[in-house]
Amino acid sequence: MKKNSVLDEEAYIYRRHPEESEGEKWKKMSRKEKLAYFNDYYRNKVIIGIIVIGFIASFLYTVLSPKADVVVSVAVVNDYWDENKVNELQKQLTDILGLREGKQEILIDDSYYLDESGMGNAVANTQKLVAKIAAGDINVIIADKAKFDDFASNGTFLKISEVIKDDTSYKDRLTSNGYGISFKKSKLLSEAASTKEEMIIGIVANADKEDYEYISKMVNYILQKS
Repeated sequence: MKKNSVLDEEAYIYRRHPEESEGEKWKKMSRKEKLAYFNDYYRNKVIIGIIVIGFIASFLYTVLSPKADVVVSVAVVNDYWDENKVNELQKQLTDILGLREGKQEILIDDSYYLDESGMGNAVANTQKLVAKIAAGDINVIIADKAKFDDFASNGTFLKISEVIKDDTSYKDRLTSNGYGISFKKSKLLSEAASTKEEMIIGIVANADKEDYEYISKMVNYILQKS
């Protein structure tokens, strides 16, 4: 069968040279022959190699590059918030908390819908939330009253007064035996396109004490918008 090539079949690169090495063949080729030889035998290999190297470089950058310290990680339970509003709130809180860009950050995750009637897998979401709490990856929870009281009865939260010493800003909003602060029909909820009229915020029992100041500032900011 005739070989498909930009060169004539009689070109040097297609003549048999059994005793010659690849280097010797390359030296005897014309510029046009070298280009055709490369396209026929090496181009695809080079392209695949570049793609593989790109993936490896991207993976190594993701794994080895320093990650920002999450000073406040908020789990929103049984409610869906507007993604753009969540991003906007995170930016506002970053400024309020005086976080160092690229070094510290605050995260708000509303993927924890635990009711069977909700969208998604309630069992898997519950397991995910419990695992993250146990690992210390979540230090603040915002939930509907029923689910919050369920968590509180299992020792999930600290007393609010253990973290926020000045009770004048939240005393009249305490709920769940002092483990939560209620914000009902708040500006924050309406801005976030919340599906609930009332949510309760609590501080997870194994939260790092070094993050108490950040948590306190965040809670006070949320109360101001309530």
